[in-house]
Amino acid sequence: MTSVGIGTEPVWTAIKNGQNGIGPITAFDASQFKCRIAGEVKGFEPADYIEKKEIKKMGRFIQFAIAASEFALDGAGLKPNPETAERLEKIGVPNHLFLEAVPEAQRMSRADLVKTANMYFSGMQQNDGKGVYPFADDCNRIENGMQTTNAPLKEGQTRPDPATASNYSAAWSCKEQFQSGLLHFVTRIRDRRYVAVDQERGLVFSFAFFDHAAGKTRHFETPNGRAVVAGPTQPWTWEIAEMFKVENGKLRQIEAVLDRAPYGMTSGWSSWEDGMTDRAQDLTTGR
Repeated sequence: MTSVGIGTEPVWTAIKNGQNGIGPITAFDASQFKCRIAGEVKGFEPADYIEKKEIKKMGRFIQFAIAASEFALDGAGLKPNPETAERLEKIGVPNHLFLEAVPEAQRMSRADLVKTANMYFSGMQQNDGKGVYPFADDCNRIENGMQTTNAPLKEGQTRPDPATASNYSAAWSCKEQFQSGLLHFVTRIRDRRYVAVDQERGLVFSFAFFDHAAGKTRHFETPNGRAVVAGPTQPWTWEIAEMFKVENGKLRQIEAVLDRAPYGMTSGWSSWEDGMTDRAQDLTTGR
């Protein structure tokens, strides 16, 4: 959003051509001011980017910001997925497990809750099927409103066997997926920020980035010695918000909202060093 054009291509073309965007002020009467020239954004139509009913609720600078955000998403190859929002909206209310209090005698310390949640990320990173995976037998995971564990099979489908499959299946339990070793292609889970802990309900809320380096990392060996090739064929990153329900030291319910981001992107909230490390960052205590 500049005085020489709106959008990436027009602005870049104007810069290459040496175009000057400074001129007389037309947005208001500047005759009483000593300076009567400025770089104005001209030809901007907010209705091209914002619903008409919303335009009057926003200042012009907010309208610029929304339009610029659209240009940024388009330039990065990121497209919001309306289906995700629809699925989440359809769920309607939080899972009942997130609302239920853990008996006082069974409540874990804040540090132990974070430690248990972090074992999920550590177990998925370069997953080899040989780690300690603290899942309850009935643990379930929802991602972007979709069931990604214990998913019922469609008519005619056969449940894949973890001992012979080449890709992990949503039909498997949480523990089966991790014990299969087929999540190895998740190269790194970094900038693990634990931002909220509820001891009464056994909840941990976190943000993280899942890197997929592709290339050679797609080639690995399963716990039973099979050579497989799996995972994304090009490098990219998941930006993710994840909630964990922890009971008796076990993960029972996991729900996440995630979106694809440019490979290696950081949050902007962490330092570069923290953004690149897989160290757990408990922000509820300042550590």
